[in-house]
Amino acid sequence: MNIDVAVTPAALTAPTLAGATALVIDVLRASTSIITALVNGCAGVVPVAEPDEARRRAAAEPGSLVAGERRGDPLEGFDLGNSPLEFTRERVGGRTVFLTTSNGTGALLAVRAAAAIGVAAFVNAGAAAAWALAADRSLVIACAVAEQPGTAVHLVESTGKKAAFLQRVVEALALPATVHHIRAESFAPGFAAEVIVRVAPPRAVYETRGPMPGRGYVWINGYQRWDGRSHVWVPGRWELPPRPHRRWVEHRWVRRNGGYVFVEGHWR
Repeated sequence: MNIDVAVTPAALTAPTLAGATALVIDVLRASTSIITALVNGCAGVVPVAEPDEARRRAAAEPGSLVAGERRGDPLEGFDLGNSPLEFTRERVGGRTVFLTTSNGTGALLAVRAAAAIGVAAFVNAGAAAAWALAADRSLVIACAVAEQPGTAVHLVESTGKKAAFLQRVVEALALPATVHHIRAESFAPGFAAEVIVRVAPPRAVYETRGPMPGRGYVWINGYQRWDGRSHVWVPGRWELPPRPHRRWVEHRWVRRNGGYVFVEGHWR
């Protein structure tokens, strides 16, 4: 199983989601509230982008409820906030809830192109992982974190909770890999959760280099890549440096915390 971790919804792309199973996590609020509502007999939870849309759609469906928050504060005139404690059987049983939140519902809407979408939190980590595994597709884990100026501390704290959750999901999937932590710089495009693989990479494959395609090309050695289940050999290739006199630093595996971490090669 291939697992992609999108630390913010902005990191999601249509090709990544196509044909994949998506798990959206907000851990403490939106995800847990949705799960609690469904356990307590809610007819359905409909994620919407804006409060006005929630009000409009609820008005068109008699007996439904509006729920949500902005920056943690309840929304004026809404039936419910975003605390799981509010989604009791007495309040939501048999009723549809139109939900809008600062981060969680945005992440749900961002994965609409996926083949199947699930909601995951600490309260259902094992069940969510089993459901994703049974689907036998690539898995995209979408973290509901807003990437906003001036919120760096909030983002780091939020991803700390999500890293612990990702660890639980990977363990429940019974994969020989561990999501170790999410780096603060993961919010930059091209970064993801660091994965510690418990299976040692095999020795490098001996390769015969083909002819150099032109002057100035550099040979990039092949390497072992972890695909979520096993190591797969990626053949070497000729590549032209982005600028003259640049030196290629090879892909490599390093020992860390009882396992192996892959370090991407790069031009220096």
